[in-house]
Amino acid sequence: MEQFQRKLNELFIEIYQSIQQLGEEALRQVGELNLTMNEMHLIGYAGKSMPVGITIRELAERLKIKSPSVTVAVQKLEAKGYVSKMSCMLDGRAIRVQLTRSGRRVVEAYQQCYHRMVTKAISKDTTEEEQVVLLRAARKLNAYFLESAGE
Repeated sequence: MEQFQRKLNELFIEIYQSIQQLGEEALRQVGELNLTMNEMHLIGYAGKSMPVGITIRELAERLKIKSPSVTVAVQKLEAKGYVSKMSCMLDGRAIRVQLTRSGRRVVEAYQQCYHRMVTKAISKDTTEEEQVVLLRAARKLNAYFLESAGE
């Protein structure tokens, strides 16, 4: 059992590093975007909240960083033309972040590139039976990580 845990830990570290590298490669393939991976994550969360947008506080919670850091990142992304800010209709103190047309194009291109690089490659090299097991294991891992992160 200890050997299994050690090998699983090593594999998780390697997978995490590979995912980071693939994400960076996907960004490069999308084009000259002048975006960091952290900015891409922020844009991705903002994209999931379309069309109403997402508040700075909600972004901070999802990204697990402080609101002032999100505010600075949003300002940079706004200057780059990927997001826009607007006052929340329900709470005038809150700011909602929405993707601009450029932001939506970046998210779509990034997702397509990532899909092409990862999902299709894994799908073509696995049997249906392996896919079922992989999805089940991925769901369990995701549930564990979400629970551990307090979501």
